[in-house]
Amino acid sequence: MSGCGEVRLFPASVKTTSGIKWGFINEKGQFVIQPQYINAYNFTFGKALVQFWDQSYALIGLNGKILQTYPFQEMGEPSEGLLSFTKNDQDLTGYVNESGMVVISPAFTSGSEFFQGRAVVGVEKNIRDRQGLIDKTGAFIIPPEYDQIILLGENRAAVGKVLDSDNLFKGPVYAIADTESGRIFTDFIYDHVHRFQGEFSSVTKGVYSFFIKKNGVPAASLPIIHGIGELKISGNVVKAEMDGKHSYYDLQGNPINNESSFV
Repeated sequence: MSGCGEVRLFPASVKTTSGIKWGFINEKGQFVIQPQYINAYNFTFGKALVQFWDQSYALIGLNGKILQTYPFQEMGEPSEGLLSFTKNDQDLTGYVNESGMVVISPAFTSGSEFFQGRAVVGVEKNIRDRQGLIDKTGAFIIPPEYDQIILLGENRAAVGKVLDSDNLFKGPVYAIADTESGRIFTDFIYDHVHRFQGEFSSVTKGVYSFFIKKNGVPAASLPIIHGIGELKISGNVVKAEMDGKHSYYDLQGNPINNESSFV
């Protein structure tokens, strides 16, 4: 979306004799910016990243006018005024501002979009990529010592470690960390962690799913549900999404059979 409250444009593609070309359509499905790019990304605050057929990138406005060009082989979408970039296949990833000025020098094997002033980056250590969390200066808030880091919102992150080094495909187990200070609140005990919705996040441990508070401690007042999936609170109802199915519970964990009762 544009983020400006007036115009909403969306990436859309057409198939041509020379390949797939991307442009932007309005809410009526009409092309406002004609298909001409090899890639096109979402508009945010009236700006969108596009990629030309010579592999370079540009930032454009809602009228399609080029605001800035970038001579890089790979780039990430704008996020909080910064874009990740890689000059070529052999180079590392850094960040530029929207004017193309390098703000964080290339030093990472990967770099996510910024969210709440933080980005997840990869660093190669002992032939394996490790993930850490940086601020907008490139300084590490959480050191690159983890197999995976997931930003959860509310200034929290899940930091994951593979505890069984003989079975790397098993996946990491997560602890809860503060993205402001880097403090880790819990042991590595959660199998799955989801985004915070206000004060609570849904987690899975073993075959049970439940809610935790911002310090990573289980919310004792909320139910524990048998099953692996995500829980969401809507009013006085807990919605469980597990194994492709939806089920509903009250705040004491009692099943609700009549779905229409809380719509």
